[in-house]
Amino acid sequence: MRQMLRIFPDMHVYTPYPIQIGSGDWITVITRTTPTFRGQVVLPDDKVIVPTGKAFDVEFGQTTKWDTSLAWSSRWGRSSHGGQGLSPLRPSLSN
Repeated sequence: MRQMLRIFPDMHVYTPYPIQIGSGDWITVITRTTPTFRGQVVLPDDKVIVPTGKAFDVEFGQTTKWDTSLAWSSRWGRSSHGGQGLSPLRPSLSN
């Protein structure tokens, strides 16, 4: 998380989550974030991706299984760049 905030220092995650689905120990939330690419990314092969300074809008979801006091989660998401990117996760959430 520290590296992500270094790369996208103005990241804002919209809460409360507009979509929340849960059953038993499982919960899925869907929301969006609007960061700006301001910090360089160093890949495992030491290749550097320089920041573009461009802002973008990412719709994402997180599914979490709660186990006593611990949370185990997996994340997935898709992005759209002013309507020019990938399809949104759900058409009802598109811009």
